[in-house]
Amino acid sequence: MKKIILVFLACISFLCIVLIFIEEKHYKIEDNLAINSSFNYSNNTKRNYRYLNYTENNNYLITNQDDIKNAIYTGLNEGKDIITLKCNYSDYNDCLNDFHTVYDNKNLMKTISNYVSPYNKYSLINYRININDNHAKIVLIIEKKYTNNQIDKINNIIDKYINELYFENKSDEEKVKWTHDFIINNVEYDLDALEKREGTGFSAYDAIVSNKAVCLGYAEAMAIILDKFNIPNIMISNDMHIWNMVFLNKVWLHVDTTWDDSMNSSDIRYDYYLITSDELASLDSSDNHRYDSNIYVETLLN
Repeated sequence: MKKIILVFLACISFLCIVLIFIEEKHYKIEDNLAINSSFNYSNNTKRNYRYLNYTENNNYLITNQDDIKNAIYTGLNEGKDIITLKCNYSDYNDCLNDFHTVYDNKNLMKTISNYVSPYNKYSLINYRININDNHAKIVLIIEKKYTNNQIDKINNIIDKYINELYFENKSDEEKVKWTHDFIINNVEYDLDALEKREGTGFSAYDAIVSNKAVCLGYAEAMAIILDKFNIPNIMISNDMHIWNMVFLNKVWLHVDTTWDDSMNSSDIRYDYYLITSDELASLDSSDNHRYDSNIYVETLLN
């Protein structure tokens, strides 16, 4: 399949992830290893990885902004359709204000979504707030980005390759390299989607099923396959572009399949494959690969 790429390919992030906010008026750094590494292949959508920025808040009780971020992360990571945050409004007077501080920050919400499986990402979030006897409930209603039918089609294609190639005895690095090469060999950059900035091309479904996508599709496809191998990963994004980070040999490294794609399908580049943050900065000094390291703390560890 012939490949097409621009010198500076970009994906406009506000088109990649859409947030809509509606309020109803009633009124020590941890070791970054996968917690569950007992299996090598999975279709589970919940990630069992331990990140620096987010920890599980399974009771969804919030007493500060970190609790709010962790509760939203936990609900998304578990694939919930409804996430209910709870707070004692008499003890935590800033409960609703802190919620809005987190929720109304589109970059922060997008970042939280980048830490969960693409299958659990949202296309839309509505919310309602109920207060009763000084107890507040903030109910988030999640509309998923991927339908069950789309997930099934993506899994059928990827699973066929993985089952045929016998990855049981391969190292994580071999699995990452196969994933990188598989995406580049099977996905054509969608120039029409880039120009229109709407429609198809912005998902792993477009990349894997239709074989045509922009950077968001490349990155989500890689994240889905790495999750099947239980290899910890996150997506890094800014207002122009999105790519992946992979936890390999106890180090977080950048992988950008979009920028490693080339016009000649037989020529796969490895310029942006398993590189450190310093190496990424030296390769590209433009805004395409700039990100907030205070938000993506893992990028500070390599």
